Amino acid sequence: MSDLKIDLNRKKLRKLLIVSSAFLMFSVFLLFQPQSVGLISNTLVIRVFAVMILCFSTLGLIYALRKSTNKNLGLFIDEQGITDNSSAYHFGLMEWQDIQNISLSENSKQPLILIEARDYDKYLNRIDSPVFRKAAAQNQILYGTPLIIWCSLLDVSPAKLETILKHELKNRK
Repeated sequence: MSDLKIDLNRKKLRKLLIVSSAFLMFSVFLLFQPQSVGLISNTLVIRVFAVMILCFSTLGLIYALRKSTNKNLGLFIDEQGITDNSSAYHFGLMEWQDIQNISLSENSKQPLILIEARDYDKYLNRIDSPVFRKAAAQNQILYGTPLIIWCSLLDVSPAKLETILKHELKNRK
């Protein structure tokens, strides 16, 4: 098989941009007009919730903007291995020779491709951010592997992606 690139789903990114922007505006409104909320009379509680909404919506907005403006994002499959540039943290090239198994996770609300490899530390050490490295290590505890492809933003069905990856893994071994 020749090199394959699976792009991000631009429609889902636009939805994330719109929802994050709406929550951002709502949180700013709550910060400056806390008395307009009739259900809770304590303006301090309203402002605390507004700051929390502001933080999460800003993170979502930054993530969506970064993903929608970068053209080198998605999933790359070639003769050397898999390069996932769709998630928040990047492991770089996951080489076919290191990959032992590929499976589709059915135990979460979001479809995940789980990649079992020989040496997880090799890939964890490639992550620059200590926060993202800790999140990847937590994935290893939750799912048995830190090497996860989040299918929700990719422009392919999870079942088709699993089939492609398993076929490529079989051909490479």
